[in-house]
Amino acid sequence: MSHPEFRVRDLTVIYDRSSTTAVAGLSLEIAKNSMNFILGRNGCGKSTLLRCLAGHQYWQGGEILRNGESRAQDRTLFNDGLHLISEDTILPDYKVSALKEVYAGIWGHFDDEVFTRIMSLGAIPLDRRPAQVSRGQRIQIQCALSLATRPKVLLIDEATAVLDPFMRNRIIQEIALANQKWGTTVILATNIATELRGVAGGVTIMEAGQVKLASHSNKIGEQFQKLIVKSSDLDQAIAAGFSFLEASEGHAIVVGPKGLEATLKIESKTDRRAIEVDEVFIYFSDRRAA
Repeated sequence: MSHPEFRVRDLTVIYDRSSTTAVAGLSLEIAKNSMNFILGRNGCGKSTLLRCLAGHQYWQGGEILRNGESRAQDRTLFNDGLHLISEDTILPDYKVSALKEVYAGIWGHFDDEVFTRIMSLGAIPLDRRPAQVSRGQRIQIQCALSLATRPKVLLIDEATAVLDPFMRNRIIQEIALANQKWGTTVILATNIATELRGVAGGVTIMEAGQVKLASHSNKIGEQFQKLIVKSSDLDQAIAAGFSFLEASEGHAIVVGPKGLEATLKIESKTDRRAIEVDEVFIYFSDRRAA
């Protein structure tokens, strides 16, 4: 029987010191060899979820299964091939060249070509230590080291947010390539929804520790639509449940679930442009603001 990479059931995480519920009865399934994006505004619980998947965070309720086995029990090699990339990750105080040797020694299939290609994007000298470079360069080093091991599972906890647009684009390309070439299961948590443009994968939108949408980037267009309304009618469209996206020569573009347009009592027409994930993210973010 084939199991998903992760199956999360009714997961609940409460931080004792603040009595804050970070994850509230969340259920989610991540298929093997899949590309996945978890979107959510700051504080929605996505970092907590990734730390639980990586085995770095305790939880009070529910369960996490990896390959059909409980994450709550320690097992030899249970984290084999799993890498977590995060700003909170502290690399040993070694030169980059020494870190490369450490990783290559642990993972015998270390891909020097991948490492060199990613490192060359930012021209980081190999005789530097992580503490001697910028935040973005430290993430670049983590990505180069982890991706060069050809990981089975790659968890990226908002790490791409500290990269400049050029580096972010190239790193996400490398992550997508790892998924396509080696079958790496990828879970990338972010609040920069535009990162997903041009990359297909599962999409989970979180809010207040819960899943608000679980879909695929290729199917979101089947669930949502954009409408063009007169600028003077924008308030009525928003009152009906749509979210504003942009203004255009006396008109406004709004987004909402398909079927919602039936409630409108104003003139509108369909915007035929493809629905983007970041536009759906804006819709769900508006629901919290409301």
